[in-house]
Amino acid sequence: MFSSDGSGSKILNRVAVAFLVGGILLAMVNLGLGGMMFGFGAVILGVARVRDSRGAGREERSIGRMVTLGGAFVMVDAVVRMLFL
Repeated sequence: MFSSDGSGSKILNRVAVAFLVGGILLAMVNLGLGGMMFGFGAVILGVARVRDSRGAGREERSIGRMVTLGGAFVMVDAVVRMLFL
């Protein structure tokens, strides 16, 4: 899935997983903050996927872009939820 050339990509993946799992757990208490954390983890994971797939095919980069856009959408949705609901 990811080609981990250096320790930087491993650390980035671990941070992304921590944000994703932490966001799910925090969403049990506060849905807005949990959504923000989950979305941020998805953005980090998508950026890491795009960055690690430079030599790979177009499909790998497009998956990374879609994960990044999905995470950004979740973050915007969480902000709207926190502000207006």
